[in-house]
Amino acid sequence: MPFNPTTGAFTRTANSFSNPVLGTEIDPTDADGLFDDYDLALTLLLAKRIVTAAGVVTVTTTDSHVLINKTVGAATSVVMPSSVTVVQPILIKDLKRDASTNNITITFTGGQLADGLASVVIATDGGAYWFNPLVSGGWYITTG
Repeated sequence: MPFNPTTGAFTRTANSFSNPVLGTEIDPTDADGLFDDYDLALTLLLAKRIVTAAGVVTVTTTDSHVLINKTVGAATSVVMPSSVTVVQPILIKDLKRDASTNNITITFTGGQLADGLASVVIATDGGAYWFNPLVSGGWYITTG
C-alpha cells in the first residue's frame, strides 16, 4: 500500500493512489471523471509531511501540513513557496514541542510577506500557524 503512516504521506501510482481516510484504492482513470477533482482535493488535503532530518525545510506547493519533529532538536528554518503557486492553506507546527528552545523561523520566497512580516517565528512549545495564500501575492496568518 503506498500510504506511509510514519511520514503521513501517500503516493500516486500510474492508475491509482492510496486514500488513508477511506483505506481504498481510487482509480482516477475511470470514465465518469467525477473522482479526478476529488482525487486532487484529497491529495492536497492529506499532504502531511513530518520533518525529522536536520537542515532547512523547503515547503512544496502540495504540502498542507509541515510538522517539525527533528530527531535531534535544533533551530529550524522553513522556506515557504510563492503564494501564487499554492491553492491551499499550509500548517507549520512544532510537533516535537521544543520550539521555546529550538525556534522555528518561517521565511517567504520572492520578497513576499505574511501579514506584513518578512519572517514569522514559532517560539512556543507545540506552537503552530496556518499560512493562507493570497492570489495577489503574500500570505495571511491564522493560528491553529
